[in-house]
Amino acid sequence: MNSVKLYVGNLPPNVCDTELQKMFEGAGPVQHIAIMFDGLPGTNGHAVVEMMRASDASLAIEYLDGAQLDGNELVVSYLTSQVKGAKQSALGHVLSAKQNLDEHHYPKS
Repeated sequence: MNSVKLYVGNLPPNVCDTELQKMFEGAGPVQHIAIMFDGLPGTNGHAVVEMMRASDASLAIEYLDGAQLDGNELVVSYLTSQVKGAKQSALGHVLSAKQNLDEHHYPKS
């Protein structure tokens, strides 16, 4: 049996792993939860929730994607698609910032 990792985004800053565990256990057994925040006050966080079974992961996405948690609309998806999009987005921001610095702060010689 292979576990499946889910991305959970738009978490309120006060969420804890016990609260997420209770939510996701409604779909099936949870193997692991890791919550991450960027460290800025008041910003939303994200988590990786590892479900024991693929069918439970699918059920969790169906019922929890778009669910409200402390006024935030959760984003729940399979981890692989979210990571790919996040990497592309981060790369785009880095390239845009570099171009912005090159054009506006450092005159070309």
